[in-house]
Amino acid sequence: MIDRKGFTIWFTGLSLTTKSLLAEVIEGELLERGLNVEILDEETVDPILGSKPAESIEEIRKNLKKIQFICKLLTRNGVIAIVSAISPTIDIRNEMREGLENFIEVYVKGNTANQDFVSKVNLPDIDIEAIYEEPLNSEVIIESDKELPDASAKKIIKTLELLNWIPKVEYDDYSPEEEAKIQERLESLGYL
Repeated sequence: MIDRKGFTIWFTGLSLTTKSLLAEVIEGELLERGLNVEILDEETVDPILGSKPAESIEEIRKNLKKIQFICKLLTRNGVIAIVSAISPTIDIRNEMREGLENFIEVYVKGNTANQDFVSKVNLPDIDIEAIYEEPLNSEVIIESDKELPDASAKKIIKTLELLNWIPKVEYDDYSPEEEAKIQERLESLGYL
């Protein structure tokens, strides 16, 4: 049976990975299935909520708490919230997870094209790359430098199907071995 409650997909990773692209691909897939979806990211949400550019970890936390609150409102009303946010520390991501009922973290890692740009994007006084802590318990790990966005999106969708959060659709090109690998990860994290 499918759980029709809303949930949050929280994309984390440094800038210039495929977080935003994957968020859009997942949004499209979920909309095609007739589900209600909203994408939230720091660049679009912060100006609307009056968040100022973060100059410290504490300001990053405050800005992300606003996004978390919006996710809580959306998900309790059956909407799927997709967040694309660097969220640099394990502590911050755990706080986001604890404050949301149905939550999966997608860690998008991979080589970035311009390290100087990454360090200063949107946060001029913070070297994000220096403080970014790699997630330890992400439900999905995407290696954007090793897999195509379509393959990454299918991994995320398959995870949501196995959790019974979305209706299952069979993919002709998704192997039983790949599905078993995802199921094994969910079992190791205590979901199944």
